[in-house]
Amino acid sequence: MPRVHVDISILGNDPAYGRISGSVDVPIIPQIGNQVSFGEAQQLLRVTSRIIVANSDDEVLLSLEDIVAETASKAKTAMTLFERRHGLFAEHYSEGE
Repeated sequence: MPRVHVDISILGNDPAYGRISGSVDVPIIPQIGNQVSFGEAQQLLRVTSRIIVANSDDEVLLSLEDIVAETASKAKTAMTLFERRHGLFAEHYSEGE
């Protein structure tokens, strides 16, 4: 199963709350415009860019569309779900804490 590195920004109406990043296994390497599902509790996130490093065995890097959270609390909940359910890393920005 291919492994890809994902990067997702968590935004609010004004502040940026943070970002989620890390590696996940996928059945195929998604193309720009494909959607990636992280399970029932998460929305589908569209691939917005794809980086393939030349002369490297590293995994493909995918930028996924931003998640917009209504409140800092909802942003924190979303980030915690990605950490616990998918083993991703949540970077909380000071504005959103």
